[in-house]
Order: sequence, then structure tokens, then C-alpha cells
Amino acid sequence: MSENNLKIKATPRNQSLAQSSGAFNQHTFIRDIYECEKQLYIFEARLRELFVKKTVGPTDFPKDFKSSVEYKNYSKEYKKKIALPQNVKKPVFDTDDFLTSVITTGVVPGAVLGLVINIIVDIIIKEVIILPLLLIIVLVAIGSLAVNLWMHNSDKKEYENYCSTLNNAKKYNADAVKFNNERYEYWKDKYYKEKQLARKHFDENECILIDNEADLIRENKSKVEDTLNALYNLRIDGVLCLHPNYQGLVTISIIYGYFDTGRCSQLQGHEGAYNLYEDEKMKGMIINKLDVVSQQLSKLNSTMVYVGQAIEECNNRLADLESASDRMISSVNNMNRNISRSLNGVSNQISAIETNTANSAYYSEVGARMSTFNTVYNLLKD
Repeated sequence: MSENNLKIKATPRNQSLAQSSGAFNQHTFIRDIYECEKQLYIFEARLRELFVKKTVGPTDFPKDFKSSVEYKNYSKEYKKKIALPQNVKKPVFDTDDFLTSVITTGVVPGAVLGLVINIIVDIIIKEVIILPLLLIIVLVAIGSLAVNLWMHNSDKKEYENYCSTLNNAKKYNADAVKFNNERYEYWKDKYYKEKQLARKHFDENECILIDNEADLIRENKSKVEDTLNALYNLRIDGVLCLHPNYQGLVTISIIYGYFDTGRCSQLQGHEGAYNLYEDEKMKGMIINKLDVVSQQLSKLNSTMVYVGQAIEECNNRLADLESASDRMISSVNNMNRNISRSLNGVSNQISAIETNTANSAYYSEVGARMSTFNTVYNLLKD
């Protein structure tokens, strides 16, 4: 893996050494604090990003089972249950109902039919014939009996078919539920096993890179904090160079803007930066909360513009650091696919690469710059 592939712009803005002439200059002094505050903001934000990255774990792995590829595969294999057939009432053979049906649909109609026929015959031949009347009643009754038996058997057969279909459907649905549960457990188990392996790989590889970067940040962050503390407490001729009320990235950015735009040339006095700051603060032109400023970067007034520029510059640097880190992790993962899986082998490869990252170069350069500030300002302090 080439070091050039990981190269980013790691050098802080090229500026002349503070107080190179040996005389104290308030503009340069504020500018140097401004640079230190930005570096501290970057380091603190980057540490938070690394903490989140380490806590979250592998970012290429779904956080929950249902959003995983395994679950989608399970869904594709999902065996749907079938709809149960509509309920069919079971036919019950009732002797009284059956006889009543035969009488009402056989005997009575047969008697009526027989009487009608006999009336017709009586009109024609002037004689009532009893035997044909009884025969007609019997025949119609037998026909009714046969029809009722056929209907009962038909209902019984329909019910038996319904019961058979219902049992088969219930068995199929029970098999479907069992299949679904088995597939669900299979994919769920597969998902968690792969997630466990991914986390193990993350801990043994990416976490080393994250921890190494975090350690380097903390080392150089302490240098920035020491330098800022020294600058904020700098005294010349027994007088603090900057009043304690005007510390922090927001305030320093505003005051630096006063100097850089020529609105002020000194801190004290009627037309000094302190007085202008308090005046604009009283007018509501100054937003002291950094998170509020970050949400309104496109709406900042002229007083707050240097604060917005500082935040944007820091965010751009953070994006570069994250991009370089991601490329490094990707390179390490690709390399580890081709080397021994032993932990020592992987760790040695990671350590060898870590020392050459652009992020490391940037952090080290910031630390060196803090040493330069300390050297220069130590010559000026009481």
C-alpha cells in the first residue's frame, strides 16, 4: 500500500512565527490563540468521532436483524399459510325432521295429486277409483323419500369433503408455521454469528487503528491545552496580555476578526476590541453558544463571520481526517484478506501502516507547532 494513497493536506495554515521580531504584538497574539482554539476544537471533535466509531462497531453491518440481508433472504423463503375453507354446517340426520319432510313433500302432494286425478276420472267416467289414489300417494311418497335420502347423503359427503380439506389446510398451515420458525431461527442465528465475527474482526483490526489515532490525538491535544493555558496566562510587565473574560473559540474568533479586518488595532481603550465586543454583545449581535452558531452558519452577521469560518475550517479538517481514516481501514481490511489470520501478524502490519498515515503526520505537526509557540512566548513572558 502506497503512502501517497493516504496523503491529505496535513500542514496547518502557513504563517510567520509568532512575535518573530521579539516585540509583543496583540494582533499576532490573538491570531495564535485563534489557531490553538481551532486545533483544540478539531482534536476534541475527532476524539468524539473515534469514540462513536469504536462504540458503534462495523459500519458495513446492519445494526438489527430485520434490516440484514439474512432477514431479507428469510423473507424470500417465507412459506405463506393458505386460507381455510369456509365453514360448512355438519348435516344431522333427525328422524322426526326426515318423516316430516317425506310427508310434506311426498304424502301430502301425492294425496292432492291423487284426488285431482280421481276428480277428473269421476267427471269423465262417473266413478271414484280408490286404488289408483293410494298408488299415486305411495309413489310420490317413495319419490320424496328417495330425494330426501339423496340430499342428506349429498350434504354428508360435502361435509366430509369440507372436513378433509380443512384438516389438510390445517396440517399445511402447521407445517408452514414450523418451516417459518425454523427458517427464522436459522437466519437469525446466522446473522448473529456473522455479526460476532465482524465485531471480532473489528476489535482485532480497526480498533487498533482507532486506538492508535486516539492516543496520538490525546498526546498532542495536551500540548495544545498547555499552549493555550500558557497564552491565556501570559503576563508582560506583570499584566495579563488577555483578560480572562475573553477566552474560548467564539470570543477569540470575534476579536481576531476585529483585528484582521482593521476594525480594531488593540485590545484596550475606547476603540479597542474589548469595548467593541461588549457593545455588540449588548446589541445582541453576538451568539456565545457554539452549537447554535454551527446551526446558523449561512445566517451569521459580519461580527460572527470569523466564528463561522473557524467552524467550517475545522469541519473540513475533520472530514479530511475521517476520509483518510476510512481509506486506511479499507486498505488494512483488504490487506488482511491476503495475509495470515494470526493476531500478531495483523497487529504488526497495522502498526507498520499506522506510523505512516497522513492523520498521524498532521497531529504530530500540530504538536510541533505548539512547541514553537511555547518557545517564542517563553521569551516574552515575565
